[in-house]
Amino acid sequence: MPNQDVIISCTRCTVNVPIGQTTYENNSKNLICFNCYNKLARGTQPDKIVQTAEAPERVSYKCLSCGSKFSRSREFSFGGQCFHCGKTTVQMEETRQILTKDRKSLLDY
Repeated sequence: MPNQDVIISCTRCTVNVPIGQTTYENNSKNLICFNCYNKLARGTQPDKIVQTAEAPERVSYKCLSCGSKFSRSREFSFGGQCFHCGKTTVQMEETRQILTKDRKSLLDY
């Protein structure tokens, strides 16, 4: 089949699988993986897989010349020049605590 390299996310367990390893859920338009289909056929509920990732620690900057604001990860080194105007009048802003919500997948950010 020519579309075997297309990757689909199972709507039940959110695992990414090739489209050739998916089928439609009973009476639905949702594509689910064979593993979830087999569990549903046996009368059990598939387990939700929760993907988590720590949000990278970010540093906020503000250019005093043009007022442009941006943030980068703490490890990123940009040389002190503003990405917008190119001047070296960039000042680090006070860091704020970022609250993150529980996410089902990394694509929810």
